[in-house]
Amino acid sequence: MFAGHNSDELYSREERDRVKENGEADPKWVGEFLSQITDEQNLEQGVSATTLIDRVNIVIATDLRNEMQDIKIPVLIMTGYYDKLTGKQHAYQLAKALQAKIVFIQKTGHHHLTTKPKESAEKCIEFLKE
Repeated sequence: MFAGHNSDELYSREERDRVKENGEADPKWVGEFLSQITDEQNLEQGVSATTLIDRVNIVIATDLRNEMQDIKIPVLIMTGYYDKLTGKQHAYQLAKALQAKIVFIQKTGHHHLTTKPKESAEKCIEFLKE
């Protein structure tokens, strides 16, 4: 889910069914989605539009919200503070649903593992030591 949108607005049941049946999302919807999530990090890393479309199709077709209740181990939700793709609201929703610890990596977006690898690794290690 990207900032300012909830999961129902982002991936309607019809859109998920379309992806499962046809293997791809509606091109108009994908274009709108990509215009909202594409940022300098994707462009700097040379992520192609085709790669982004493939990723979008996978995300839409994969809805694991019903399985979250089966997770019985400690969970760390870690995201970039400026994440345009999932946004803080979604991170908070996940953390609440999973009774998880939440960490925001400052001065970065969705790609915090590549833009802030040291800080991301340190936060993971801290969590594992708890």
